[in-house]
Amino acid sequence: MRTRLFCFLMALGMMGACRSTSPSTVTPKATPKKTASPKVTNSPAGTVNPQPTATATVPTNPVATAQPTATPTASGTVQPTPTPTASGTVQTNPVASNTTTASNTVAVEPRAPARINLALSAQASNSWTVWPPLQRPRAGLVAAAIKGVLVAAEGDARSSVEQLDLTATGRRAWALRVPPVAVDGDSFGIRYAAGAANADYLYSLGGLIVGPSQLIVRYGQTENNAVLRDYTSFFTDRAWAQAACMQERQIHVFGGETQTQVLATTRKLDLDAKVLTPLTPCPAGKFAGAACVRVGSTAWVLGGYSKNLTQNVVAQTTVRKYDINGDTWRYSGDGQAAAPPALPQSRHSAAAALLNGTIYLAGGLDGNGLVMDSVLALNTQVASPTWTVVTSLPTARANLSLVAVEDRLVAIGGRDASGTPLAKVEVYRP
Repeated sequence: MRTRLFCFLMALGMMGACRSTSPSTVTPKATPKKTASPKVTNSPAGTVNPQPTATATVPTNPVATAQPTATPTASGTVQPTPTPTASGTVQTNPVASNTTTASNTVAVEPRAPARINLALSAQASNSWTVWPPLQRPRAGLVAAAIKGVLVAAEGDARSSVEQLDLTATGRRAWALRVPPVAVDGDSFGIRYAAGAANADYLYSLGGLIVGPSQLIVRYGQTENNAVLRDYTSFFTDRAWAQAACMQERQIHVFGGETQTQVLATTRKLDLDAKVLTPLTPCPAGKFAGAACVRVGSTAWVLGGYSKNLTQNVVAQTTVRKYDINGDTWRYSGDGQAAAPPALPQSRHSAAAALLNGTIYLAGGLDGNGLVMDSVLALNTQVASPTWTVVTSLPTARANLSLVAVEDRLVAIGGRDASGTPLAKVEVYRP
């Protein structure tokens, strides 16, 4: 009996243990239900439920819940608050950053063809590059670099003047600086005048208006054009296509053409004394359309043309060398030891400049009247200089100007093979 009672009590104890264990196993199941309720609460955010780990991330960064709204506000609302939206805007809408970049590009790039950075260090040696074009096409112009400003004058219908600032480091363009020159209230255009410059001014002598001119015009860095009437009575020869060079306050003028003849004259204009003095004519014969450059106390007069009995132009290869202090001439083929070398090809209406002791002669017309693109160089610092050919002009032209600027040569304006005046400006680095 006792045995049966013991067994009955043991059975009751086991049943009680089973009943007490069952609620404890249900409790862990209830716990996930309580943790699931935050998941349901956060589910309207839209992206939390697929990744439960985001449940901890979202509460710790409330700003993230606002980031989906950054997409519609990327066009304008985001910009006033760049700090909170810098990361969100780029990540959620990369197009927005590209849109900003594109707008900056559109604002800058169209200006590049017309306004070019004038940094001189950006050009390779023995090459040509393009600088900003003139505002007006010009042929038969005069030009010079004066106190950091490149001045180009005349060569068009109204004798306007424009300048390019060479001292600025940013992008620049040529600017029309002053009104046209006027004589007695009437505008006029000068072409094919002789140009000469010192450190302060560019001078224009003679040239063509309707007929040959005897005017002398001065151009400075900032001043308005001024016709120097007090020199006109001394500058008596009405001529064009003359060659000229300047030493301090004296201008030497060589050759040229009048309505009746080609000249072989040499004259000196003293700007202080206001006196025009005839000097020794060139023994090599008459010439016009020659290029001229001063090397120390000598003037080199290069090429040119004369006219035969039928008044046809005859291009020349003659190189003339004039001693300014001694008033003496040497020229190619004169049989003297100091005679300069002749040009390898006849040429007139070209332009010349001196750079680091070397004379450069660019463009012009050949013996057949064809426009040339070739460029010659002559090192005057050696005992027996010879002409060499360097890189050609990108644009063949005649009646141009060539100006030395630091270690560059600037070819300005001119006339192409069709006779059309050019606004092109091209720069050579030897």
